[in-house]
Amino acid sequence: LLDLRTIVAATAAIAIHHISLTLAFPALVYPSLDLIENAQRTAFHAIVVLTEAGILISLIQRLKALAAANEAQMAEVAAATDSAEAARDAALAAKAESDAQGQSAKAARERAEAALAELECKRTEAEAAEAREREREAADRARAQAQSEMQRKVVDILGQGLEALAEGNTGIQLTEPFAPEYEALRTDFNASVRT
Repeated sequence: LLDLRTIVAATAAIAIHHISLTLAFPALVYPSLDLIENAQRTAFHAIVVLTEAGILISLIQRLKALAAANEAQMAEVAAATDSAEAARDAALAAKAESDAQGQSAKAARERAEAALAELECKRTEAEAAEAREREREAADRARAQAQSEMQRKVVDILGQGLEALAEGNTGIQLTEPFAPEYEALRTDFNASVRT
């Protein structure tokens, strides 16, 4: 699912498929036999496929970077937890020693309580860091899912438009607005159909 080679291989397969059909069997794909017109259609579709592949590759790289960052933060949390556990063990040992030393019991008890307070503070910080990390991951997943849904909608609408063109409907216009970052794609499609 996160293998860039798969995306590249699929993009290459689509390119070979479309070029070979355009050159070898244009009547099966396009309503006209004009090579230049068919090549323009194939080039437009290639731009769409390359755009999709680029977006998918970008998302995969972002997900891998987020996973690596998450792993590093989890290692930091584990190290902080280990450190807190060691501090707690040290605090408990200091408290036991204070009980055994009658006269210095009060001073040793104060050190132990301070160490326990520090341990609790570190544990609270570690738990807060874990909670923040979970929230960040959930937000990243939600953004990635929203981006994916938006891209799927754009691809579906463009696919419907291209299908209508393939069926000979040269008056097709994409009227449903796209997300701002994809609106130029819809505008260019409509402009190319009008010309």
